[in-house]
Amino acid sequence: MRDNTIAALADAEADLRQTIKDTEANEALYAREEATRNNQHDTWVRKDGEHNDALAAVDDGIKLIQHLQLGASFAQLKTKYDSVLNKLKENTSHEALLKPIITALTELNTNVNFKAIQQIAQLLAELRQHLVGA
Repeated sequence: MRDNTIAALADAEADLRQTIKDTEANEALYAREEATRNNQHDTWVRKDGEHNDALAAVDDGIKLIQHLQLGASFAQLKTKYDSVLNKLKENTSHEALLKPIITALTELNTNVNFKAIQQIAQLLAELRQHLVGA
């Protein structure tokens, strides 16, 4: 009986060592997966913030163009214009989408005309639809 108990304890000890190894491996895997998940979450939060910033800048641009369409002079809106242009330029995550609008707004600074205003309004509306869809 004593020999059987010693053999059973030896088997149990081997099983316990394997369980400890498995637990350590599981804990290490969990820690790696948690780090990956946290990294992905941080990336999502950053990109979501950039997306919302771009949407806010486009909305500000739409308001600026609406004021111009309603007859406000460019001089009256110069401060707002500079603010909108800077917000658009700072958003590097949507740079390719914002570039035509930045170019059009920059041209608007030197040559305010109804056709340019209409073009910018159309670009902003299309970009807003794209950003909302995204």
